[in-house]
Amino acid sequence: MAESPQWMGALPVRVHRFTTLHSLTGLCPERQRTRQNRLSLRGRSSVERSLVSLNAERSNDMKPRAGLKLAAPCLGLSLLAGCAHPQIPVASPPVNPFAAIRASALCEVTPVAIAPNGAGTAKMSVRSDDGACAIKVAQPDASSYGSFVLTTLPDHGKAFIYNYYNATYISYTATTAYAGGDHFAVSLIPGQGRPRVPLSVDVTVQAGVGVAPPAEAAPAPVAAPTTTHRSTTHHTTSKKKAVKKTTSK
Repeated sequence: MAESPQWMGALPVRVHRFTTLHSLTGLCPERQRTRQNRLSLRGRSSVERSLVSLNAERSNDMKPRAGLKLAAPCLGLSLLAGCAHPQIPVASPPVNPFAAIRASALCEVTPVAIAPNGAGTAKMSVRSDDGACAIKVAQPDASSYGSFVLTTLPDHGKAFIYNYYNATYISYTATTAYAGGDHFAVSLIPGQGRPRVPLSVDVTVQAGVGVAPPAEAAPAPVAAPTTTHRSTTHHTTSKKKAVKKTTSK
């Protein structure tokens, strides 16, 4: 059957006997191109048809596949995940059992000075407000001392030594309302046969809380003298005089 042009709108469209316009427009673009290629092969030789089919296959092979597009980002994400360094958890310090110790409003400590003989000295400024001030020391390997001894007691306060989180703390609390100097000494024992480390601490105490002197006792009131009235009874005694009677003769 011969092909005949048909008018649709203002433009002529030639429709083959085996294909309608609706069938071409209803297909996806790739299938439309394939159908058009098949229609264009009509009337050609077998060699021309082979060349056209080969070119169409090559053009389809050069197009990226949807699966490859999706796999490429996934592959990149997997490589980035493999290159990411694992995070090392940071150990948090344990609970401080001595956190309830009240700190002084004034606490100034100098670094511990080590003499050639191995003895240590430090200075401390503290306020006598019932608060503590501590010196933090540690061994060369950043660990706390195995033991310790308070060799000299303070005269105007109290000293307390404890270990916490790989360090040794030497705490001092001055007597309330005291002002002046104080001194105490400790002996730090590293352990494992190593020599002890003597540490001497000089303390300067500032008055923090004023204590009012006790009020003088008021003198006892003097009792007023009391007058005692005694009731007296007066007794009157009357004597009768004897009257002599004279008789006249």
